[in-house]
Amino acid sequence: DRDVTGVQTCALPISFGEIVISQVVLGAATSFFWPASSGLVQAVSGEYGQEANALKVIAGSCSGLLGPAIGGALVVGVGAPWAMLCDGASYLLSALLLSGVSVSALVAFERDKEERSGFLAEMRAGLREVTSRRWLSAEIVYMCLGNVLAASFPVLAPLICRQHYGGAAAYALFGVLAAVGMLVGGATMLSFKPRYPLRAGVLAYTPAMLGGVALGLHAPIYVVGLLEFATGVGGTVSNTFLWTTLQEQIPPEAMSRGSSFEYGGTLSVMPIGYAMACP
Repeated sequence: DRDVTGVQTCALPISFGEIVISQVVLGAATSFFWPASSGLVQAVSGEYGQEANALKVIAGSCSGLLGPAIGGALVVGVGAPWAMLCDGASYLLSALLLSGVSVSALVAFERDKEERSGFLAEMRAGLREVTSRRWLSAEIVYMCLGNVLAASFPVLAPLICRQHYGGAAAYALFGVLAAVGMLVGGATMLSFKPRYPLRAGVLAYTPAMLGGVALGLHAPIYVVGLLEFATGVGGTVSNTFLWTTLQEQIPPEAMSRGSSFEYGGTLSVMPIGYAMACP
């Protein structure tokens, strides 16, 4: 997707509609990747599931800190189209690294292949994994609410930063604070193992619902920044505990199918939040 868009912009002007289509393709590809990656982490991490999930988040938060700087340097140095090509190449590099994962770690998934009876049957099996666990259904409902409220921040932040907080510098500051919060949260998850992880995750995620509210009220910049840092920490803590619990409670052969409902359910409501936040 990124490579195709980059080639198009290098060769000839690209329309807004083509960019939209490109993002739809990216979203569809991401919806395949994240549930599959949950099952992959479960297959290779063994008893170190929480640590593996935390390290995955730490890697992502590091890219959140370094990515904007690298991207900005590429845009200035070689131009936006070539920067998008480099971004697309990073996806290919990720696929290359994943191809090196030991096949023996996926035995549980391979064993289940013979029992599969088509897409609809697998989808029903994944739904049963969710509905048979009340805690997971409740977690999805809570995350849906949180994501609807959290979705207001990326919509409102650029406009309100320009009007009330001095412009792009404030917006960049909020992004950096959120990434630092993710890094801190990921590092904490390497050793923090409470007795009730899901309860701790729910409490930790609560600040993510408040950033957009603070922006709408034009709260002092340090308040918004603190909430963004807390959002980074809380989102990491909540997701790590949820992913780890899913990997512990759902059989390996059903993990990706079950987690696809968690991802799909919690992320599909975000357009509602985007629409509600439109100025």
